[in-house]
Amino acid sequence: MKIGIIGAGNIGGSLGKVWAAKGHQVVFGVRDSNSDKTRKALAEIGSSGKAVNMAEAAAFADVLALAVPGGVVKATVAALGDVRGKIIIDATNLFKLEAGDAPSIAEEIAKRATGAHVVKAFNTISAAVMINPAAISGEHDLLIAGEDSRAKAEVEHLAKHELGWKSV
Repeated sequence: MKIGIIGAGNIGGSLGKVWAAKGHQVVFGVRDSNSDKTRKALAEIGSSGKAVNMAEAAAFADVLALAVPGGVVKATVAALGDVRGKIIIDATNLFKLEAGDAPSIAEEIAKRATGAHVVKAFNTISAAVMINPAAISGEHDLLIAGEDSRAKAEVEHLAKHELGWKSV
């Protein structure tokens, strides 16, 4: 699968590392391809990965994982360009919505990402646990929410079969 990860920090870099190791084609959509975070993320996935601008990552990918700070989500979604038919995994958290915004950040992304299928996932756990659920004892569920059943099934596959999560 072609996966574009928007952001190369803890969340984006961690997901990219695991998904690339599982054989997926991964690109990082970033503002600065020479930043320390981007270089670190690329070093961890080896020669199979690359960093491009956000619109190039969106054009490349079947699935996009949005892993940026909540405060830059609106500008980031605008920078993606045409995302019709794409699955966008919303791994962000936004603690303050503005007047006129949708009731949640996932709904705001869906409003702005015309024609994309937004699935909320990976925003309730740390990066270390996200890529290794066995890091904490017991059985745990990953929450997944979205309106498109096919998109949710794709995200569930990436969570369950590639990372080991049981999802709800």
